Amino acid sequence: MPILILKKYIQVILFFVLTVVCLFFRGILFSDDPEPSLEPSFSIRGNRVYFSENSEFLKNTRTDIAVSAEKSKQVLKAIGQIVLVLEKSGALIGEKINLLHLDPDRSKKYDLDHVKGVPGNAFGLVEMDSELIKEIRKGQPLILSLYGLRKDVATATVYKIFSKGNGRQSSVIIFKIENGKGWYPGANCEITFPNILSVFTYIPSRAVIHHELRDYVFIEENQGIYQSRNIHVLEETPSHFKVSGVFPGERILTGGAILLKPVLREIESEAK
Repeated sequence: MPILILKKYIQVILFFVLTVVCLFFRGILFSDDPEPSLEPSFSIRGNRVYFSENSEFLKNTRTDIAVSAEKSKQVLKAIGQIVLVLEKSGALIGEKINLLHLDPDRSKKYDLDHVKGVPGNAFGLVEMDSELIKEIRKGQPLILSLYGLRKDVATATVYKIFSKGNGRQSSVIIFKIENGKGWYPGANCEITFPNILSVFTYIPSRAVIHHELRDYVFIEENQGIYQSRNIHVLEETPSHFKVSGVFPGERILTGGAILLKPVLREIESEAK
């Protein structure tokens, strides 16, 4: 019996020694080198996405050139949001007004934190590219409807314009509804602008990504570098869209564009 037990111990020790030797020569147990890590295939900075040269995504993409449409006046529709509603307070002495903000910090950013008005006034905002902002003036009339309820119509006027300069950057229009009863902070609305004179472009329909009530495209700035851009669709055909927000001659990502929809969520979260 003692001999059998001794043999068992010897077998266990030999097995342990052989295991340690194998691990040593494979450089796992005693190596100080860090474990290899894969570089991410893309990164996001602002509203741009950068792909590495060896990214599989780039091997299956396609871009097309935006083609200029005739310069003409167009009725433009965009999606905006109500950010402030004025209502009468329940004060017993004197007439006071409560300001119901969707986001007080956002209202302050656009000078709506101490706005004056009467109960029933409502204010909202909509983003548009700076080229179209040039065609819009303060006091200009607008037609609004709650998003999804086209028959529920109200009239509004352009209250303020916050322009970000030239190019295709998004600028902000603040609009005012005189009789905003029934509207509430956070309500999405479809805004109809009067005829706007501008140069529009045709792009392939599969380049347009619909995300969070808006339409986007990705502009190819360089090999592997794409910029997301909010656009407005004016007319649709089975193969092409007539849009604003894209310059003629710009390269638009078409093949593989839909795969970048999750990237839009990350871009929005970083912006917040």
